[in-house]
Amino acid sequence: MKFQLVAICGFALATSFVGPSLAAEPTREDRQVRSPDFSVLILESPLISKLSDGESVTMIIITRGCFGGSKYALQFAGPSPVRVTVRGGDRPDAEDPLPLIGQVTLSNLDARKVDRTIAYYRSGPRGGCTTSSGITAAWQLKSGTKSESWVDGSCVVYGSEPILSLDSIVQRAAARTP
Repeated sequence: MKFQLVAICGFALATSFVGPSLAAEPTREDRQVRSPDFSVLILESPLISKLSDGESVTMIIITRGCFGGSKYALQFAGPSPVRVTVRGGDRPDAEDPLPLIGQVTLSNLDARKVDRTIAYYRSGPRGGCTTSSGITAAWQLKSGTKSESWVDGSCVVYGSEPILSLDSIVQRAAARTP
């Protein structure tokens, strides 16, 4: 008797079967997503670290996974140091207005780390995770408005040192709220 280990939503399950596996050999795209070298990602405007007085960007992050999801709105306002107002909660279907979670101020280094996170999203990350986030960005710049949207199903932005994830900003804001 042979055993096969199957991971579903982060849980490992062992199943037994007789005979060869019917699963095809994994392709290059099926292999686990590795953390990219964030330092080589191209930084394209607009950038969080370059927001000037009166400029802002609002990012809406809707995350869905095996055990639920969340919806957060982060409004970044320039000039440096960039101030971030965080709203939202643990319901991906929540309607506006989202409840206020808190506010944080980013250091110049943290703002550049968020720039790297955005560069990663702009690079079109592949999936490989059971959790997926849809991110939209609405930029209000002196030169006009710009909208972008990305999908990240890679899970590589969590806990990566050269970047600052949007989720980390939400956690900082929540920690500062009594």
